[in-house]
Amino acid sequence: MSKRYRKGELVIDALKQVELSLDKGQLIAVSGPSGSGKSTLLNLIGLLDQPSAGTIELFGKRCESLNRAERQRMRRKYLGFIFQNFNLLPVLNAVENVELSLYGHALSKEKMRETALNMLRQVGLLNRAYHYPRELSGGQQQRVGIARALVHQPRLVMADEPTANLDTKSATDIIELMRLLSHEIGTTFLVSTHDPRLLKNMDREVTLTDGVLLS
Repeated sequence: MSKRYRKGELVIDALKQVELSLDKGQLIAVSGPSGSGKSTLLNLIGLLDQPSAGTIELFGKRCESLNRAERQRMRRKYLGFIFQNFNLLPVLNAVENVELSLYGHALSKEKMRETALNMLRQVGLLNRAYHYPRELSGGQQQRVGIARALVHQPRLVMADEPTANLDTKSATDIIELMRLLSHEIGTTFLVSTHDPRLLKNMDREVTLTDGVLLS
């Protein structure tokens, strides 16, 4: 798949004929310098954007020509997202932020709350379930982000620089948590990073340079 952007007369080839296959339950790092196309790749695989050319196949379904509503249904059912800046809603507490990923899954309010609390238990934050983001450390906020990404049991999670804003202990805890959950749940993690702490703990690493996949 390829992705080209146009800014007036300027043409930017963000990704150039990238071919990538993902295996179930793996932690896969996408490394490379800033501007190499890492976030673009995650956005395409996460169905947040569409390729300029080529195909995207997820779970046996061709996705490059899906309309907005169809992409949204695929994301809700199969995909999860972890963000560098956590992206928690400040007006919601931890369990309410996790519940956001359960809307549209035909669950009662009681079942949503039970499921979200159970996910917070798995990431070690049950005792902080009713605290707001401003009351949580960076590492705790990222754990809430991971719980939100995994609460609907997605098959693939995109994580964009998930340890960039964390100290070493928090980053190590997050890495261990991702490994544990990938093995327990069988979720595949596709992680954009240049953090050596994260890279050395991945099952597989691929490198992007100037939109070209080198390995």
